[in-house]
Amino acid sequence: MTEYDPFARGPHPVGVRTIDVPDAARDRVVPVEVWYPATDGYAGQDLDDATRDAFELMPGLPASRQDAVRDAEPAAGPFPAVVFSHGFAGHRRQTTHLCTHLASHGYAVAAPDHVGNTVADVMAMIMNGVTMADAGAYVAQSAADRPLDA
Repeated sequence: MTEYDPFARGPHPVGVRTIDVPDAARDRVVPVEVWYPATDGYAGQDLDDATRDAFELMPGLPASRQDAVRDAEPAAGPFPAVVFSHGFAGHRRQTTHLCTHLASHGYAVAAPDHVGNTVADVMAMIMNGVTMADAGAYVAQSAADRPLDA
């Protein structure tokens, strides 16, 4: 039996998809990125530049790539779940290296955007001249709302 190395990529190819989750209580949709072990037929495609997923982290920035295949067929589970919550002014895809690594080791990873609190949202507030007083109130409300995003 070989020794487990948590730093080495796991045995599973990785798939990724975006799910839009309705939040009727706050009249919005929460985008959630989900990484998961894919079927063996995707082996190597998640590391091949021709088939690796490309995504836009923020409007105006060049596309980023991640070691996953968009909408790949999921492997048969069950798989333990991990929820990744980005910090203030973050983005659900900011830590794809960690999320794809976990999925390669057999975890399903879900990362919601905290709507109104992503890097694009905060940049828009700055561009629109939000005052420091308004920003402080916004940060406090965002912290109070965070558990509701789960």
